[in-house]
Amino acid sequence: MLMTILSVLVAGVVLILVGREALIRYLERRIKLVAEQAEIKASDPLLADLDTVRPAVVYFGAEWCNPCKLVQEPALQQLQTELDVQVIRVDLDTNREAAQRWGVMSVPRTFVLAPGGDVHTTNLDAVHAPTLKAQVQATVG
Repeated sequence: MLMTILSVLVAGVVLILVGREALIRYLERRIKLVAEQAEIKASDPLLADLDTVRPAVVYFGAEWCNPCKLVQEPALQQLQTELDVQVIRVDLDTNREAAQRWGVMSVPRTFVLAPGGDVHTTNLDAVHAPTLKAQVQATVG
């Protein structure tokens, strides 16, 4: 959180002192750095049993999370009945190391993986079944 606040402050200072173009370059470098830090590796332990021929959804949730229970879990169950998709469920409270590796700071959080394991889409909040279905289908078609 502190890094986010500092980044916003730096962006404001860059905008005031050197202008819009410098701000755009700064933000592009910052986005690249964050993406590299949260880069998901095929060797990640969460993906050890992944069938690389099928798409997958990596879902981070928690027992205490109401949107997880009321929206995300039912959406994932519906998705699994409609499509041939793998769902990897990760409890935030019992697997904080995985959450840190994947850059998860809040739940629910889903990552839609294309066949092969590359991240296709990431969702920062609860996502309903039709949206997840479209995201998964986009990975194969």
